Amino acid sequence: MENLPKICVDTTDAFMTTKRFGTREEVIRWIREVGIDNKVTVIISRSDTETGKRGRSNKIIFGCDKGGKHKISDSGTQSASKKCGCPFKIRSTPAKDGSGWKIDVKCGLHNHGLPDRLEGHSFIGRLTTDEKQHVADLAKRHVAPRNILLSLQDKFPENVTRITQVYKHKSVIEKEIRGPRSEIQHLFKLIEDARYVYWSRKKDDSEVVREIFWAHPNSVKLLNIFPIVLVMDNTYKTNKYRQPLFEIVGMTSTELTFAVGFAYMESEQTENFCWVLEKLKELFVKKDMCPQVILTDRDLALMKAIEVVFPNSINLLCRFHINKNVGRYKVGGIPIPIDVVHVHWRKLTMEVELEIGEDDGSKVDMTAAMDELWRRFRSLDVVGKRALRSRVCELAYPTMTTLCPPPEKIKTKGGVKKKGKKPADYDVYRDPSYHEYVDKASQSSQRQSQPSQTSKKIKLSKKQPQFIVQFPNHIRSYIEDVVNVESDGNCGFRVIASLHGYGEDGWSMVRRELGLELIDKDRSTLYDKLFSNRLSAVRESLMIESFGSQPPEKWMSLPDMGYLIANRYNVVLVCLGNPCITFFPMTSSHSPNVSIYCIGFVNQNHWVQVNMKEGFPLPPVTLDWKKFRSHITTTWMLGFAGRMQHWQLLTPVIA
Repeated sequence: MENLPKICVDTTDAFMTTKRFGTREEVIRWIREVGIDNKVTVIISRSDTETGKRGRSNKIIFGCDKGGKHKISDSGTQSASKKCGCPFKIRSTPAKDGSGWKIDVKCGLHNHGLPDRLEGHSFIGRLTTDEKQHVADLAKRHVAPRNILLSLQDKFPENVTRITQVYKHKSVIEKEIRGPRSEIQHLFKLIEDARYVYWSRKKDDSEVVREIFWAHPNSVKLLNIFPIVLVMDNTYKTNKYRQPLFEIVGMTSTELTFAVGFAYMESEQTENFCWVLEKLKELFVKKDMCPQVILTDRDLALMKAIEVVFPNSINLLCRFHINKNVGRYKVGGIPIPIDVVHVHWRKLTMEVELEIGEDDGSKVDMTAAMDELWRRFRSLDVVGKRALRSRVCELAYPTMTTLCPPPEKIKTKGGVKKKGKKPADYDVYRDPSYHEYVDKASQSSQRQSQPSQTSKKIKLSKKQPQFIVQFPNHIRSYIEDVVNVESDGNCGFRVIASLHGYGEDGWSMVRRELGLELIDKDRSTLYDKLFSNRLSAVRESLMIESFGSQPPEKWMSLPDMGYLIANRYNVVLVCLGNPCITFFPMTSSHSPNVSIYCIGFVNQNHWVQVNMKEGFPLPPVTLDWKKFRSHITTTWMLGFAGRMQHWQLLTPVIA
C-alpha cells in the first residue's frame, strides 16, 4: 500500500456484499450498476468456465478500465492511453455450498481520481440491446438524433450515452439495411422504390459519378401547375464527399414553397449548372413552358447557366413595379379586376392531371425509339451487341449500376502544402476563385484607363491604323492588324471569302452558298421563324445582276447575314462595330477546333478583315440567337463562357 501514489480513492465498502447471485449475468449486472453509482468503470479483465479439464474453473475477475499498463508498439509511434496500472480488483466464483456466486473484493483502491460524471464514457456509454432497438425504431421514423438522445434519457434514466453513440448506431443500422449494395446502388434503389424521376452522368470515361439529379413525381406535378417562380441555391458540406447539394424550390399561389428537385454536383462551374438546368427543363410537360422568375444569390456561374438554358427568364423579382401597379388601383379606389391578376395567383387547386400539349410538338411515345434500338442491335456484331446491352441495362437495372462515388473527400480547408514557387499575386498555391479573376481584371483595366507617362502606347498596325482606332478602346490591344478589301458593294462578302480560303475574288461564291443555305430544306423552318416576313428581302439581297459595283440594298448587312455565315460554314463570326456581336452556329454543337472569323465595320459603310490575337475576348450574342437556336447549341455558350465574361469585364460601365 505504501507504493501507491498520492491520489488514492477507496471504493471497497461500495462493493462489499454477502449477497449470492444465481448466474454469471446477475453478478456482472450488479457490479456494473454499483460501479456506475460510484463513478467507477468496471470491466471484465479475465473470465473462465469449468470444462472438466485440469486448471479450468468458473470465475470472473473484474478490474478498472484504467488497470494494466500501456503497451508501446514496435513502430515507435507515440499514442495516448488512459491505463495507469490501477490496482482495483474483484473476484467472483461460485460458493462451495452451492448457494450461488459470491463476490470477493481483493483491492478496492484506485490510484487515480474518479470523474464527476460518466456521460460520454466510451465503455459506460455503450448502448444496451433494448436501447439499440429503441434507437432503431425512432430512426425508422426519421427522428432527429438529438431527439433520439432525449427519448433515450427519458426511457432509460441510467443511460449516459452521448449523441456520438447515437450517430454511430444509426450508421450501423443504415449499413445493415444497405446490405451488399454499394452506396450508389442503394441510392438508386431508394429512388426507384419512390418512383423518382432522375438522371446521372459519369466523370469522363470512368465509373465515378459526376452529377445526380432527382425529382419526386408530386414535385413534377406541382412544377407544371406553378412554373412561374423558382428559387435556386446550394448547400455545402452536407455529405462526406463534400459535393454541393443544389436545391430547386417552387412557389404556389398561396405563397407556400415546395421542393422541385435536388442535384449533387461535382463542382459549381457553369457547365455543371447547365447540365442540372437542362434536366430541370425536361420536367416541363409543355415544350414552351419555362419559369418566368428565378431567384438566386449572386452566384455568377449559376446566373450564366440560367442565361444559357432559360434565356427568357429573369433573375430578379422587382417589388417596386408590383407595388406601383397595385398602388394605381388603390389610389383610384378601384377594385383590382380578376383578369389583370396573373394566372399563377388564381390557382387554388393541385388536383390537375398533367397533359401533353397537342400543338407544341411534345411526345412521349417510345415505339419508334425502341424499334430503332432493336434494329441497331440486330445489325451489330457480338462486341457491339454487348456494348449496347450494357448501356440498356444501366437504364433497366439502376440498382446494379457500376457507378461509384468520388474516390476521396475534397479538401476544403487550408492551402495546398506543396513545394515550389507559388503563382504571383496569390497567397496560397491554388486556382484563384472567380471573384479574384474579376478583381484582378478590374484593377488591370483601371490601370490601363488611367493616363501615365511611363505606360506604353498601343501599337497600331502599320497596314491600316486609321481603321483600328474606330474599334472599341478595350479591344484594340488584341488586334494584330486589319486587312482592307475593295469597296465595291461586295466588301463584306470579299472578307468572308478571304477568311474562308476562297480569296478576295471568291465573293460571288460566298453569295451563292449563302443563298443555298437560305433555301436548305433542313433549316427552312429555322429561317422562317428567324426572318419571318423579311425572308424574301434577305434572299433578294444575295442575288446580283452584274459583277460590278452593287447598290446599298445588295450590301452585306448584319445580323441577317451573320446567322447565315455561321450556319453555312460552321464557324464563329465576330463583328467589331456598333454594336459588337458574336454569331454561333444555330444547329450544331460546340467544336473545340472551330474557326473564328473576325470582321470589322468602319467608316459607316465598309467591311474589313480583322486579324486577332489568340484567345481574344468575345462580345455577346444576339437575343434572336438565344431564342431560335436548337437545343444542342447550348454548348457554344459553355465553350466560350470565359472569353465572353472577359469581354464584359473589359467593357466600360456607362452611367
